[in-house]
Formats: sequence, C-alpha cells, structure tokens
Amino acid sequence: FTNWLFYTFIIRVRPLQPDGSGGLGALGRILWVSVIMLLWDALLLGASLLSSNLSLFSSLEEFLLGAIYVALIPSLFIGWLVLPHRVMVKAREVVLQPLATEFQYTLLQMSPSPNDDANAIKANTDRLLELKRRYDLVRDTFPTWPLEMQGLGRIAAVVILPTLLAILPQVV
Repeated sequence: FTNWLFYTFIIRVRPLQPDGSGGLGALGRILWVSVIMLLWDALLLGASLLSSNLSLFSSLEEFLLGAIYVALIPSLFIGWLVLPHRVMVKAREVVLQPLATEFQYTLLQMSPSPNDDANAIKANTDRLLELKRRYDLVRDTFPTWPLEMQGLGRIAAVVILPTLLAILPQVV
C-alpha cells in the first residue's frame, strides 16, 4: 500500500517545512502509531510466554503472534522510512540536476588558454565557486528522511527491546 501511495501521487518535498522532514512529518507520527501497535503485540506475546500457569493463548497462537511481530518489523521500516527516503532523495536530485549540469557546462567552457586575462579566469572561477555553494546549500537544505535520526533510534529501541525480552528467558 505504501509503495503504491508514493508512486501514484506526486510527493512535493518542501525543504524549509517546520516539521524538519520536508512536509512529510506526518509519516513519523504514523510510524509511531504502528510501533505502538507492534508493542502491544509484543506485550501480549511476552505475557503469554512468561505466564506459564495461565494459558492465555495456545502455542499456535503464540507462534502466530511472534511471526506477525517479526514480519511487521521490516515491513514497517521499509514502508514508512525507506520508501519515503527514496522519494525524498529523488526530489532532491531533481532540484540538484540543473545545478550539476550548469557546473559541468561552465567547467567545460572555461578551459583556460594562454590568451585569457586574469580577470576572465577569476570570473569563471568565481562562477564555479558560486554554483558549488548553491549546490551544497540545496543539498544540505533538503531533508532525505521522514524522521530525524534521534527519533529513528528511539523507534529501533522500542521495537528491539520486546524481542530481546522475549528471547532472554528462553536463553537463560
């Protein structure tokens, strides 16, 4: 569904959007809701495994809960992080391509000859420097992830911790 969503609609990334994600900050909230739902799945599975006296679920149901949790983790990250990342990088490349082309054109045009004066060489060099500065500014301004890296670390911790807690009693 997410793949279809990002390839069917035109996604416009706005670099200076206050959410810091180019206008795609809502994807971070959707990701958190999905992680909370996964956490509930993990809590049910963990409670079922730890309460050996209570048979909340049959072993088949426990296995299905575990399989759902393990299958949803990669699909969650691919759907709400990797696909938007690709769209955001593509949007940045569309904006950067004319600058790269202009830089290449200017570079080819300014091959110095012995007849060039210092002012012409300096003007060409200044033009290349300004094109590079503009390229770097645009590249650094465009966000490429729908979530900040601190948020990504928190989500990874929330997703991995229940898995470790479920495996730990089996290992010990």
